[in-house]
Amino acid sequence: MELIRDFRYESGLDRNDKISPESVFQMLVEIRREIGKLDTSFEKLSLREILKVVDNNPRYKTKGYDELGIKGVVDVSDARRVISFYRSYSERGCESCTSFKETGDPTQNSKVLSYCNLFEPDPEKVKGETGNDFGFSPTIRKYIFVGGCDSRTPKFSPKIDQLVEFEELAELRISTNTFSNQNLENALV
Repeated sequence: MELIRDFRYESGLDRNDKISPESVFQMLVEIRREIGKLDTSFEKLSLREILKVVDNNPRYKTKGYDELGIKGVVDVSDARRVISFYRSYSERGCESCTSFKETGDPTQNSKVLSYCNLFEPDPEKVKGETGNDFGFSPTIRKYIFVGGCDSRTPKFSPKIDQLVEFEELAELRISTNTFSNQNLENALV
């Protein structure tokens, strides 16, 4: 039997409007620092590895013991929520686009949905697929959740995998005290 102490990481990003590329990047750096206080091997992980921990294991079990010989388990599910939200608005299809809107077809007396002003020319297709006169247009269904169209502009950029690639640049600026949100924003462009 082994004693385990529970810890919970809180991102401070309790509202979705606080989530940005900069705040997500800083959250990952903070997770490394905070868990590193309990598990020194965690301090050596890259942000890509920390992202993998958050994605795959919302309860991280430390590798070492504290001064009392007790292992720790850190709940990072709040960070997982933030990453999931960020991905939703940086990597998914139409729903992650700044131009996304749901509207009815003004030429029809129905609630056929359109996206980026693309309308389903045959409302009967929607009715046949959904069983009623509203739902995703088959014309845009292939774009809605994955990829989006060629003119898609995501609400968050870059994607999370690209964001963690900026670690070396930002870590250098942090260590020389020249890091700021503006520096990260410039690096992300």
